[in-house]
Amino acid sequence: MLEMMLGGKRKVTGVKYEDFLTWMNQNSSKITELQAGVSPGAKSGYMKVKITSYTSVMWGSPYKTYYTYDSAASRIAQHAAPNITVANELAANQRYVLFKNNYVGSRGAYQGVARNGYTSPSYTTYNGAYCDDAIYYDATLGIMMRYNPLTDSTPVPFDLTISA
Repeated sequence: MLEMMLGGKRKVTGVKYEDFLTWMNQNSSKITELQAGVSPGAKSGYMKVKITSYTSVMWGSPYKTYYTYDSAASRIAQHAAPNITVANELAANQRYVLFKNNYVGSRGAYQGVARNGYTSPSYTTYNGAYCDDAIYYDATLGIMMRYNPLTDSTPVPFDLTISA
């Protein structure tokens, strides 16, 4: 409110993309790197993927539901982005995304979802996972943001902390 009265804009503070890359390299023992078309498999933990394009298939979705454990990392990141503008910017600029894969074993069904330019197919009983943390660059803010696609929470600035 004070900023508005003074005619200024609210300053957004947060982690720049370059600092995020440095931080990921310093924490490489806590992060699994995946290629865009590769799946996280039965691993739980933080996965990083460089989005060069959105390739391969994902069954189900990290958006408000579960996905099969053999889904492609780039597709998981695509649906884990808070909106299509962010998803498109990530691919256009080949940015890294960090997401938390939580392997859960067998589930009865996976619901396909149309989101961020990709409609994922549904699937029946299979091993699966969910994502409750996605960390991405927001070009409109110029900083790294954190979003929970499972609960569709409001994105918040990323503060260089991850939980095991």
